[in-house]
Formats: sequence, C-alpha cells, structure tokens
Amino acid sequence: MDHHNLGVYASSVFPYRVLDGKDGQMKVTNVSGLPQIVEDWANWDNYQRGNADYTTTELIKPPRILELERRHAKEIQRDITDLLWRLSGQAKHIIFEQIARQNPDRYIAEERLTMAVAGVVISGQLDLYDLEEDALYDWKETKTWKQVIGDTEDWTAQANINAFLVYNMKNLTPKKLANIAIFKDWSVRQAMRDREYPQLPIKAWDLELWDFNRTLQFIQKRVSLHKKASGAAEDGALPLCSPKERWQKPPRWAVMKRGRIRAVKLFDTIVEADAFIRDASDSAVLSIEERKAEETRCLFYCDVAQVCDFGRQVLNGATKP
Repeated sequence: MDHHNLGVYASSVFPYRVLDGKDGQMKVTNVSGLPQIVEDWANWDNYQRGNADYTTTELIKPPRILELERRHAKEIQRDITDLLWRLSGQAKHIIFEQIARQNPDRYIAEERLTMAVAGVVISGQLDLYDLEEDALYDWKETKTWKQVIGDTEDWTAQANINAFLVYNMKNLTPKKLANIAIFKDWSVRQAMRDREYPQLPIKAWDLELWDFNRTLQFIQKRVSLHKKASGAAEDGALPLCSPKERWQKPPRWAVMKRGRIRAVKLFDTIVEADAFIRDASDSAVLSIEERKAEETRCLFYCDVAQVCDFGRQVLNGATKP
C-alpha cells in the first residue's frame, strides 16, 4: 500500500487488554495517508496495566463507557489524528522520567503500584513522587476551560486513589497532591484580556487531599458501580452516563437580530431573554432562538459513542432534550 498518497485508506490496530486478560483490538485508521512511521507509532504502546481488574483511570470512568469499551473493543475505531495528543503525553512522561531517575534519592518516577482492595485488584501509575516534599505529582495536558470552570473532580479522585496506593504499597504518606498541567490551547492574547484565564501555559495545580477512609469508601463505591454494570445482560441495560459525565452543556436562549448571524446575547432562561427584548429599543427586529443542550462528550470525545444506543442517538441528532 502506498501510504504517502493522501486519501489512501490504511488501517492498523492499537492494543487494548480487557478485564479477563484476552486481547481485544481498537481499530486505528490512517484516512489521511500519514507516513508509515506514524502508523508504527499508533501500533506502539508502552502502557502496562499489570494484572489489575481496574486501573485508577478506569475506576473514575463512567461505568457505561468502561463496560462498552470492554465489550466492543474490536468494534471501536479511531483515526491516528484523534490520537495525536497521546504522542506528546508519551514524550513528556519519558523525558521527565529520565530527569527524575538522575536524582533517585529525591524522586520515584513512573512506577505502577498494584494492590487488592474491595474484592478486586486495582493499579495506578505513580508519575512522580517527591520524597523531599512528600508530594505526589501527575502530568496532565488539558484545555484552558478546565481552569476557567474550576473542574478538578476527576483529577482529585484519581490522585487520591494513587495516594492510597502509595501509602499502602510504598509506606509513604503524601502530604500534597498536585497535577502539573500543560494547557495545550493556551493563548497569550486571551491571558492578557482575561484575568480568570490561565496566565501561564503551565501550572502546578494543587488538589484536595482526602483522608484514607474517604478514599477507601470512594474506591468501594466505584467498584460496586462497575461490577453492577458488568453484570448487565444487554448493553441497553447499562446505567446511562449522567449529564455531568456526558459533559452536557445546558440549553441556552439566544436573542437574535434580523440580518445578523451571531446572537446578540445568550440567556439561561427564556424569561431573561424575553425581558431583554422588551427593554430593547430595537425590539421589533429581535427574536428568541433556543439552543438545545449539547452532549459534548458523546459528540466529540467518547470512543464508544458508535456502539452506545444513547451515543448513536446523539450523533444522529435524535436525542430528546
């Protein structure tokens, strides 16, 4: 196959290991005909989950998504271009690991910890532990909206599970949890205009440190939810992801002006939009347009949307509000 001709379809596979140890394969396509070396990278993976039933990342996933990933691994398909940010993430981990290993008296880097808890085996990747600070760090690449909306719930849960593993398996007591976040869509102009916007493209983001009883209870709850999902006989019986898990943007009401494409102003309720029009001097040329709720994760970021009954409805524009 001539991989250098744009538009030529090439396919490869990316390994994915399911719970029972059998190998499934997520199909990775090369629709744009990128060079062979890029395909080779898509097939290469240094990720090792060990013999765990759940990793920390899997525990915090919505049960429906994780179960569909495991049931339909061979049906899931993504293009190499969708995996681009995985490349920079891999490079970042490799570089910082090499730096940390030059100072082994201070740092523990890239070590996977595994333990039995709540009737299953869980594992988590220790990105970096600073022995001088008793601080557990994780490397993250994210978008600036993460700081703008102050959303750290998933990061906090993951970090505390990893801290639980560090305490039990390394006999270390973390006193600080933080993610070193790189904002991949950061804009210097936006930073100058908006003080709420991240002022730098990288940030050491402190996270709430839970006590270990709280973490254990959280782990037990997540394991219970995932076990219940795995016991569902049919995909349609799986628990639906919550609006928050679907990253749902709530419906908005747009005040539109005749002859103008963009909204004059957006409102959370139709009452506010109507009041704005009644008070406007040009109310005769204004109207209200409903912007329906958007299931952001289903539309753009969910690998299993095509094998999920709800996800297919969203992609087909058929989901009822």
